[in-house]
Amino acid sequence: MTEILGPQVFARGERLHVIGEDRMTGFIAGGPLEHRETRAADSEPSGFLPMPPTE
Repeated sequence: MTEILGPQVFARGERLHVIGEDRMTGFIAGGPLEHRETRAADSEPSGFLPMPPTE
């Protein structure tokens, strides 16, 4: 994947998340995946930290 995304992506500590079960159908380069369960309404804030700025 370094050939596609470049080494600077992984030098920042990004991770490669593969989409697909028996074969790769796509990928996302980003930070660690997080989840949070809540009983909040869809219109309420999610509780996740704000997204960092992108380049």
